[in-house]
Amino acid sequence: QNAPLPPSFDAGGNLSFIHVCRGCTDKYLIPTDHLDFSPRIGIAYQLRAKTVVRLGYGVFYGGEENQGGYPNRGEAVPFNETVQLNRNGLGPFDPNPFFAGGVAGGFPSNVFTLDVPPAFRGITRNFRNPLVHKWNVAVQHDLGHNMALEVSYVGNQQAHSVIIWDPNDCPNNPNPNISCDSNRPNPALGGLSFVDSFSFGNYHGVTSKLEKRYSSGLNFSASYTYGHALADTGTTLTGSPNQGTKIRRNLAAGYASAAWDIRHSLVGSFIYDLPFGKGKRYLSNAGPANFIIGNWQVNSILTFRTGPPFTLGTTQCVGTFGTCQPDVVTGKDPKNAPSGGRRPAEWFDTSAVVAPAPGTPGTLGIQSNNYPGQRSVDLSLFKDFHLTERFRVQFRAEAFNVANTPQWGTQSNGGLDYTQGDPAFGQITTTQSNTQRHVQFALRFMF
Repeated sequence: QNAPLPPSFDAGGNLSFIHVCRGCTDKYLIPTDHLDFSPRIGIAYQLRAKTVVRLGYGVFYGGEENQGGYPNRGEAVPFNETVQLNRNGLGPFDPNPFFAGGVAGGFPSNVFTLDVPPAFRGITRNFRNPLVHKWNVAVQHDLGHNMALEVSYVGNQQAHSVIIWDPNDCPNNPNPNISCDSNRPNPALGGLSFVDSFSFGNYHGVTSKLEKRYSSGLNFSASYTYGHALADTGTTLTGSPNQGTKIRRNLAAGYASAAWDIRHSLVGSFIYDLPFGKGKRYLSNAGPANFIIGNWQVNSILTFRTGPPFTLGTTQCVGTFGTCQPDVVTGKDPKNAPSGGRRPAEWFDTSAVVAPAPGTPGTLGIQSNNYPGQRSVDLSLFKDFHLTERFRVQFRAEAFNVANTPQWGTQSNGGLDYTQGDPAFGQITTTQSNTQRHVQFALRFMF
């Protein structure tokens, strides 16, 4: 049964697209989408005796059930209610704007009678499943000697991605005496955490790969990728960056390098059977010594990639109720390295930004800088002991990040928020969890 809110819910006419009801979903809670047509096509063409061209295209969907647990439709009225009591003190510039007399229509009588902003969570009734168009073109060439070279282009276009936004967010206001709640499009309400499916993004990348199939005891692969991912929202559970603008009316304000954008990536790996011992090139007649020197294998993975982007914030937003970024100093670029070169203690040119003008979100764009990249080498050593024709034991020594290279963190430690005179600004001193060197030993029984 519908339980409409009173007319004062949308006194300003800014929230007319929101419909509030209780028990107005079907028994499945999530509407069925009958339009998820998902074609796939692949073509392979032999251009020459040793050259093949491959093309592929497909449409893929993701369901709402795969987007995380917030908000959960099962927590909607009448299944669950939440009362938020975080109202700041009232003053002569900030009278109580909230509902007087409560809200009729089936909602609990004690929810809207306090001097606090009622906050709603909701999901659009016309939710569309996230959609991705993917395509690729690859040229593969046989170089001989069990080696092949591949150059490929991969792209995708994302639509109906999940976005969490606030249609009643606070616009920018330079007056520090006006609270956020009094400055909302509807001051009778607090924040509205609204899940919708109008976000979008895309990716384009080029990859070159050289591979040697196993022969003469050696297998290796090396690939380099240059790509760029763009989106207007973060991950599903973080929502879109909010600069105090109306995200729904100015979605382009959040369109930038995606949080998962890795611009350059170089990965190499190899497996090498050492040429010592019985049946190998060297010391093939080692006799009993073969038990020690024979059947050794060395493996390694080398990874080098640039870091993901991050957004510089500031603690000096004056009268701004969304997040804000600093202003860029004319003639400078905060992306540039400091005069002494990049180092964790000073990762970018901190003199290139200043506090934003009052009531503005700042002139620096979001996701405009990048964290330090990743450099790691994994190394392992295997040794086979043949017990019988059917049974053998393998000794394994494995080291992850064998050089113990610091992998600087992608979590803010306060050095990414501008505060005038703060010596920590520009520092990235945290490290990613579980990236220190790990060494493990194992015995594996095989038959």
